Formats: sequence, structure tokens, C-alpha cells
Amino acid sequence: MSYKSQTKYDEQLKSSVHHFRIHEPMLPFIGEHYEKHRILLISESHYLPESKNKELDNSWYETRVLSAELNSYHNTRGVIHDFKHRLFANIQKELKVQSQSLNFKFVAWYNFFQKPALHKSTIKNQITKKDIQVSHEVFEKLLDILMPNVVIFLSKLAFDTLQKDSNGTYVRKYDPEKKCYKFKEYKVPIYWAHHPNSIYWNRKTKTVANGAQRFQNALEQVFTLKIKH
Repeated sequence: MSYKSQTKYDEQLKSSVHHFRIHEPMLPFIGEHYEKHRILLISESHYLPESKNKELDNSWYETRVLSAELNSYHNTRGVIHDFKHRLFANIQKELKVQSQSLNFKFVAWYNFFQKPALHKSTIKNQITKKDIQVSHEVFEKLLDILMPNVVIFLSKLAFDTLQKDSNGTYVRKYDPEKKCYKFKEYKVPIYWAHHPNSIYWNRKTKTVANGAQRFQNALEQVFTLKIKH
């Protein structure tokens, strides 16, 4: 199973997002039928093999520092095309719970953090001001260009990092009426679910929704809410 990204947004993305001009392999995956539901899914990070590379510093954002051998590790569309990661199988399983015809052809997907990491500790414990700045810039431009009807973060860490910009200003707020989050003045509802590969994705409790349930609750908004851009 593999999915191919559409490319009609590419020139606009590269002209609007400096980061994508430097690191074109990190352009988001955009399913060929994305416009039908406009679902934007956001995961955490690309990861590099520890045995073959060293941790990247902020110079990453202005230089192409990976060898040709490692380029596939941060190719957003490439990993979807291969569809080898359990992450995608878990997501697709839940998409089909919502509708048997729903799959990656109908969604856009990318990783929130725009600097690949060696392991989770380099993300969780070493997020820099530059990491936050670039991640927020890319996220905001994707809202402008892709105009999603719903945004679902599949990483609590990425979702939490959206709360404040690189200057510490709050840019994400909760909308109690809609029971969702909003970013700046954008109308699109934002939700989060646990990472699909974590133990919290399918863990069942009587009082707290697990990741899969949170994901389903967010997907339901696609078919019930009318978003004005």
C-alpha cells in the first residue's frame, strides 16, 4: 500500500515558506482528494538513525547538512509513499472507523518539528527557540495555503509547543463553546490525540478518552462543522 502526494500547492508552499526552499523533502504530504474533507494531521518529528548521524543544531535551518544516504529519513512524502511505519497503519485504521472509504488520499500530513532528531529526548528536552519559531511559521503558512477544515495533532508534545510562540506569547486558546482550540485568529478547530504508537492510543479507562477515541471525536467535526475561511 502506498499513497502519492499531489503537487499543485508546491510552488506556493516554497515561495511562501523559506524552510521548504532549503529542505524541499519536508514539504507536507497532501492526498489527491484532500480538498473533499480538508483534514490536516500533524505528527511529531522525523528521526535519524543514531548510528549514522549526530544531533543537528540550529544551522540545519539554513543548510542542507545530511548526506544523500540519510535524505530519505526526513522525506515527508517518501515515508507516506512507503507506508511502512506502524504509525500510518494505526491512523488509517481509525480513519476507516469513521468511514470505510476514508484513507490517506483524503488527508494532508506532516511532522510539526522541522528539524529531524536522533531520539525523543532531543525533541522533548532540547527544543530551541528557533525550533519553535520555524515550527510555528510553517504551521501558520499551511493554515493559509491548505485551508484545513480541521487540524488534529497526533502528538501531545507538538500540540503543547503550539501554545506559545518563540517569544513566549500565548497564541493558542481554548474555545469553550466549540470545545476545541484555536490558533491566533484562525477559525479552524484544533484538536489533539495521543501519539498513535504510544500506549495511550488504545488504553481503555472509564473516565479518560484514549488517543483513538480523541481522534474519532475530532474526525467527527469534519462532517458536522461548517468552517468559514
